Amino acid sequence: DPLIWPSVHHLLISQIGTTLNRSLPPGYVAAFGERVFVAGPDREVFVEVRALADDQRVVTTIEVLSPRNKTAGSEGRKLYRQKQREILASDTHLLEIDLLRSGQHTVAAPREALLRRRPYHYLVSLSRGNRRHECEVWGNALPSPLPRVRVPLSGTDPDVVLDLQEIFRSVYEAGAFARVVDYSQPPAIALGKADAEWAEELLR
Repeated sequence: DPLIWPSVHHLLISQIGTTLNRSLPPGYVAAFGERVFVAGPDREVFVEVRALADDQRVVTTIEVLSPRNKTAGSEGRKLYRQKQREILASDTHLLEIDLLRSGQHTVAAPREALLRRRPYHYLVSLSRGNRRHECEVWGNALPSPLPRVRVPLSGTDPDVVLDLQEIFRSVYEAGAFARVVDYSQPPAIALGKADAEWAEELLR
């Protein structure tokens, strides 16, 4: 829903940054960056994990995709793909979280390879700066919970685990979405028969 998604996106980014700052080891910090659009005051915020001892070098960029990133021909998609190319040409890790069930394929993981992993509704793609020839992918189908994903750091420092289901639960409560979403109406993007039956049973 275009009226609801901006709040969801903002809270997801905020909660991801807050959660990471609770679990990152000393020497790292999760900070926020933003993309500014040429026309209008619109901004898109993302998370950057920075290494403090290395002049706050960006180690990992975490993106939560928005509808404008996945809309063919849009400025938002053009800006996003440009930034994606820049990151993939660097040694910065890229973690992309796609919780949208429609739009153009956008994450770095190749679409052709992902087609063999169906069915999934939500997708997370991790491209490590030192292993661009492969992507780690979490494909998530209803009614499974969202996955626990890995956030890479520098050198031999171990990955930090990010529990997306717990983050989403916190966002749902913080945004009072139980009051905002009208569950008596069908979703804008229709579910398949089995998933629709599962959702209806859950709502009962």
